[in-house]
Parts: sequence; C-alpha cells; structure tokens
Amino acid sequence: MKMQKVSTVLTKEEIEKIMVPKNDYIFKRLFGGIGREKIVKDFLEAILEEDIKSVKIGKETILLPEEMTGKYGVLDVRVTLDNGTEVDVEIQTAKQMYIEKRAHFYASRLYEKSLKSGESYKYLNKVIVIFILTYEEFLDIERYHTKWKMTETQDSNFKFDELELHFIELPKFLRTKYDKQRKIDQWLLFIDHTQKELIKEIMRENKNIKEADEKLEELKNDEHEQYLAWLELKKRLDYNTNMNYEYERGVEEGEKRGEKRGEKRGEKKGEKKGEKKGIIKGAKNLKKLGMSVKEIIQATGLDESEIEKL
Repeated sequence: MKMQKVSTVLTKEEIEKIMVPKNDYIFKRLFGGIGREKIVKDFLEAILEEDIKSVKIGKETILLPEEMTGKYGVLDVRVTLDNGTEVDVEIQTAKQMYIEKRAHFYASRLYEKSLKSGESYKYLNKVIVIFILTYEEFLDIERYHTKWKMTETQDSNFKFDELELHFIELPKFLRTKYDKQRKIDQWLLFIDHTQKELIKEIMRENKNIKEADEKLEELKNDEHEQYLAWLELKKRLDYNTNMNYEYERGVEEGEKRGEKRGEKRGEKKGEKKGEKKGIIKGAKNLKKLGMSVKEIIQATGLDESEIEKL
C-alpha cells in the first residue's frame, strides 16, 4: 500500500518543543526502528543494570493517518535480547487509568506470544515490560525507578522471574541529583530533553546518545515526521481535554444532584417539622376539651410524656 505523504507548517520553536524523545511518536522512531540496535542495547543495559550481548528489534509498522480522520497507530518498541528475553518499552505522556493492570496485560500478552504453537511451556521466554512515565504514579514511593516481580508472600527471596515490570517516573528523577557518569541518568536526561547544555556534555561521554541525538535532528528536519509528531501531541491534548471535560461535567452533575437531594431533604424536614407542630397544637386543643391522655394518644400518636408536657 502506498503511504500518503502529509505535512504541516511548524515554527522552529514548535519543532523544538514537539520533536523531543518523550513525544510518544518520536520515542518509537528513535528506539523502535531497525538499525537502532546499538542505541537500544545501551539504553536497556542502563535500565536493567546488566550486560547485554546483542538485541533484535521487532519490525515496526506505522500506519500513516488519513487527513480526514487523523488516526494512526504505532506498534510498541519490542526487543528480543540475546538470551531470548522479550522486552516491551512504553512511554506514557498522559496519565492512564489502571496502569498496573495494563502493564500486567502487556506482559501476559507478550509472554503468550513467545510460545509457538505446539511447543512445550519450557520454551516460554522471560518478559520485561518497561514504562517510562512523564507523570508521577506511585505517590508513596520516593524512588523514581521501581522494579516489580512476583514473590512469595513471607519470603521475598523466593520469586518467579518470568515476568518483570519496570516503572520510571521522570518528574521524580528530575528532582534527584544527577550523575553524568551514570548511564541511566544520561539516557533519562536525553529523553526529558529540557537541559540542552547538560545533554551536550553527556554526548561527549556516551556515543550512543550522540547517535540518538543525530537521528533526532534528522527527524526534526523532515516535514512529514514533524506532522506525525504534532499529530501525536494533538492526540494527547485531545485526550486530556476530554478527560478534563468528563471530570468537570461529572463534578457539575454531582453538585446538581447534591443540591436537589438537599432541597428534597429540606422540604421533607420542613414538612415533618410543620406536621409535628400541627399535631401538638391539636393535642393542646383536645386537652383543653377535657379528653383523657389515653384518648389523645390514640388520636394524635404522641407519646404520653409529650402530652404531659403540654
């Protein structure tokens, strides 16, 4: 199928703001394409803190948008390590509901796909899912990088290593003291891409980050890539707008329902208060007429103690 070329006019300032590694589309173009093996290997070694001999990047399919619909899809960054471990890397620029469940779903799906039809379960490969978040998710945890595995409840030394989840929260990282010699710090500063002078220093230390930055410059100079990066940003802004609208509408409707309930409760309370006054007034009149307490109780439903007070 012939790809449709589309473009949009962006200013230099807009390009610098939009065409950054933490843009979901740009991230996948930097790390998800064939030929990025050295970059991805260095990046994963930094996160997983282990030596990796080689990586194989899964073929990435990009469905370019139709101008009328503005819809497109990009597969995740999928990598197979030399030991057979399957890795899925995601960057999340908008807060997602049930992120933990989503991570488990991705891991389970990838785990299942690692087994070919008819093969024994022993051929299932370990799966690692890495989420890089541009927002804070685990508010009660200070560390910006958390690793999750299935462990025995009474002794965490006993665990299943088949599924492993990583969450990296960029806002927490940016509050830490950077170590320019530490690989994970180098890569996260590059992905955040707000401290340009520091990134220049890092590129002198890490040739893989320099290569990633050179690729980023190529993307910046391509009008078609600019359009797709802008489209990804637009999708996120539309999503956030819709979420805020739904939230505000929910709050407004909740307030209205609360007001109506309050009005109804007030009306009922007033009715009950007025009704009680009327009954007491009637009981007073009956007492003046000389009716007995027992008769007044039968007529009004009041307690004997209430009638005695009249």
